[in-house]
Amino acid sequence: MTGTIDVAIVGGGAAGIAAASRLAAKGRSVLLIEALSRLGGRAHTRLIQDMPLDMGCGWLHSAERNPLAALAETKGHAIDHSVAAWGRQLGNINFSPNEQHEAWAAYEAFGETLRNAPPASDRAADALAPNDRWRPFIDGLSSFINGAALSQLSVADFLAYDDAASENNWRLPSGYGAFIASFGDALPRSLDTNVHSIVQGKDIVLTTSRGEIRARNAIIAISTTALAKGGIRFAPDLADHLHAAHCLPLGLANKVFLSLATPEAAPAE
Repeated sequence: MTGTIDVAIVGGGAAGIAAASRLAAKGRSVLLIEALSRLGGRAHTRLIQDMPLDMGCGWLHSAERNPLAALAETKGHAIDHSVAAWGRQLGNINFSPNEQHEAWAAYEAFGETLRNAPPASDRAADALAPNDRWRPFIDGLSSFINGAALSQLSVADFLAYDDAASENNWRLPSGYGAFIASFGDALPRSLDTNVHSIVQGKDIVLTTSRGEIRARNAIIAISTTALAKGGIRFAPDLADHLHAAHCLPLGLANKVFLSLATPEAAPAE
């Protein structure tokens, strides 16, 4: 690539797209550099059997104050406001209403313990006895909500999320990932482009799998997990930043999509 742009933005997820959009609106020349063949990052919608399915994030959490929900409404995107069914079990199969009540009560008590008598270790798992009847249930909920088991969950992080979250979780029927990626449609981008090094001198020189890119400024908007892998070499060295990224891994939620032979056997939720 020839010429020097104002800002090179490494990472085409929500953060990178937002940065590029804001800068382009102010008249700056920008380039979104993304290793994948698409924009959106962890927001990724695939159309399967004519249904948009979100492989990554899919919920507008705390939607009444979520800026993305407000943005979707402003842009005319349909929003599903129906109440999520993840607190209900279809048919009470192998899990009676009384047991469900006990399990959720145990989860609430667990949260109160973390708030009022947290373990000194800051590890959420230490707030439960190893043989607690509902430990598997609570551990499963943690994996679902936090993307990490209790043994990997910080009490401080749990409480910060619990304090900030509300019960309003909405969805975008056309796909969360498609919604995020759409904001990059008009932005200059270089997809399927791996950045190998970023060297700061008079200009910033980015060595990539598609050649050299020169910019006056650079924004690194890749995930902490990707940053911690050390695939990008920085000069001057950014060891302190890389160490911080290593100490802040992302959670991981694996998804399974099921197709029902008799869809009428279950409610839409």
